[in-house]
Amino acid sequence: MSYQALYRKYRPQLLKDVVGQQHITRTIHNAFFEDKLSHAYLFVGPRGTGKTSVAKLIAKTINCESLTDEGESCGKCETCKGIARDQIADVVELDAASNNGVDEVRDIREKVKFAPSSKYKVYIIDEVHMLTTGAFNALLKTLEEPPKNVIFILATTEAHKVPVTIISRCQRFDFKRMTDKNLVDRMRYVCSQEQFQAQDNALQMIARVAQGGMRDALSLLDQAISYAGGELKIEHINEITGSVSQKHLQTTIEALVDSDKGLLIDQVTSLIDNGQSPDRFCHDLMTYLRDLLMIKSGIKSLERISDASSFRSISNSISHDDLYQLISFCEEGLRDMRYALSPKIVLETTLIKAANYLETDSQDSAYSLLQEKINQLEATLHSRNDQPINPKVSKPISPPAMREVDEQVDKAWNVMKEASKQNLTIFNSKCWSRILECLVDESIYSILDKESNVVLCSQTHFVLVTSRSVEVMNEIDIIEEVTEDITTRSLRLVVISPNQWKSLKEKFMQNRNATTV
Repeated sequence: MSYQALYRKYRPQLLKDVVGQQHITRTIHNAFFEDKLSHAYLFVGPRGTGKTSVAKLIAKTINCESLTDEGESCGKCETCKGIARDQIADVVELDAASNNGVDEVRDIREKVKFAPSSKYKVYIIDEVHMLTTGAFNALLKTLEEPPKNVIFILATTEAHKVPVTIISRCQRFDFKRMTDKNLVDRMRYVCSQEQFQAQDNALQMIARVAQGGMRDALSLLDQAISYAGGELKIEHINEITGSVSQKHLQTTIEALVDSDKGLLIDQVTSLIDNGQSPDRFCHDLMTYLRDLLMIKSGIKSLERISDASSFRSISNSISHDDLYQLISFCEEGLRDMRYALSPKIVLETTLIKAANYLETDSQDSAYSLLQEKINQLEATLHSRNDQPINPKVSKPISPPAMREVDEQVDKAWNVMKEASKQNLTIFNSKCWSRILECLVDESIYSILDKESNVVLCSQTHFVLVTSRSVEVMNEIDIIEEVTEDITTRSLRLVVISPNQWKSLKEKFMQNRNATTV
């Protein structure tokens, strides 16, 4: 068969061509130039990240008959060509998954004694964690003190299964999963070499599915090229991988927000009838929700988001807390599907549960807002009815102006920047209950309902969240006086409503995420 798979055809031929592992190739390149090559290396990392490729490149570089000025293998001498074709006896590649016994290791021990025909004899043992205990024991002595012209390179995806006695005798290099950008750039290069057209969003989808593995990405690209026939589009990738299209996912989210349970069931039925699996649908939905969260949180680095512009409109209709909860529902649904007799039913119940949550949450928010307005109106009427006939005898109590309410919110924002969990814990556990006891004889005690909570505390202020914030603001002086008696220090009180507290938290998280990025 003359055709060669893309991942084999475009395997890197020089150390500098290895994608995404510069921390490894640079170290090995410098060690070679300084004549400090180790006798044994352990390559650890996920599949398709270049472990075996780098091992073969090391073999080529140290055995090349005519190195370039950059210290790379020439690729033209007989040794380089023989290693590329796996025809050099001095470079032995052993698959420990199928050759994991003591006899195979003993054979290596016998052959290392013979001098190589090239400069070095290199043994590459792939999936080394599959060796038996006896095989590891047989390898120990040879690995510790091999002949000076022998190098061992061990590769594994599961380092925890390799005995520590083996690991301690090797220089360990951890191969990283490649970024989506690395994968997309490499696939663009391959497409240009193959003279094939591919849309960027299709390549980005392949990179997502590959999950950091170059071999997986190129294998899927190879399959997609054969399937598409012409220009490669994202629809082709969805059909090959069974992924759910962005349009279906957006429709599902809109149905959740609108609590349209009938449309949700129709979406599930349509996708399942088209051959897509429930667990894949749930996984893709969770990824879509993650992208919404990134957009809403103001993350500037959006290279993992396939279409950022289409997300912005829908992200405005759903809060951070709701997104967290929806992602949790999807994660719970994925766990349940593993052991379910009918994954489709699990998916349907998961979506209905999520829709009910959003519907209830929306009603609760509307009710809380209405209740807060009612409380403010009652406080206003109460203060007017209690206004004395002779204003000189007793000063009337009036509700705080809107400006004062805004000042409280601004103060709470400043306290949030300075507050600490330690101050809050000490205040709530040792002070707040005693303050309430001292207020029993005061009228303010009846206003502080069970839902009134101290949520922030700094060295100078503490923040109280209550649904009757307007009334409490009229009694700030009394509460501060009692607080000073209990704590023996002057602490200023800031009063805000639950909705104001929720908005402050969201604003604080957005600012923190933006600063981190």
